[in-house]
Amino acid sequence: MDNRSLSKSALLERLQFDKMTPRTRAVLFARIEENNPAPQPKVLTAQEFAIARAVADVLIPQNDQPDWRVDLASDLDLRLSKTIGKGWRYDVLPPETEMYKSGLRIVDEMAQTKFQKSFCDLNLSEKTQVVEHIEKAREPVWVSKFFEELLAGFVEAYYAHPLTQASIGCTSMVDIRK
Repeated sequence: MDNRSLSKSALLERLQFDKMTPRTRAVLFARIEENNPAPQPKVLTAQEFAIARAVADVLIPQNDQPDWRVDLASDLDLRLSKTIGKGWRYDVLPPETEMYKSGLRIVDEMAQTKFQKSFCDLNLSEKTQVVEHIEKAREPVWVSKFFEELLAGFVEAYYAHPLTQASIGCTSMVDIRK
C-alpha cells in the first residue's frame, strides 16, 4: 500500500508502533531529523549541492508528498562528510568524494554543452535528457559507474528513510516479539 500522499504528521503517527523499543523509535526519529535540509553543505560546494538536488529530483520525483520529502542531496553530503562508504568501489572510479564532486561537475558541463545553461536552470525534459545521456556515457569510462553509484545511493537513502517506509507500509523496524 503506497501512502506517499499522506501528511508528515500522519506518517509520524504510523511510526508509533507498540512493538518497537524506545531505542529503535529514538533512532528512527533521529534519522528523520538528521535528514532535514542542511543549512550549508559540509563537503559539496553550493553549486555541487544544487546539482545533486536537481539530479535527485529527476531520478526520484517526490511531487506526490504534500509536506515532506527525503532530502537526498543532504543525505549524500552527510555520507561524504562521515566518509561512510561500502568498503569497496569499482577500480575505474576515483575516490568517493572526488568521484561525486567530479561527476556532478560533468552533469553541469553536459547541460552547458547541450543547452547552454546550467543543469539547475533546465526544465524537467532537458534535465531528463542530460541524465539519460550520463547514464549511457562511455567516456570518460567512469561516468556511467558514477551514475550507477549516485542512483543506488539515492534509492537506498529514499527507501531507508522512516517516512518512506511508513508511507509504503513497511514494518521492518518492529523489534519486540510478543
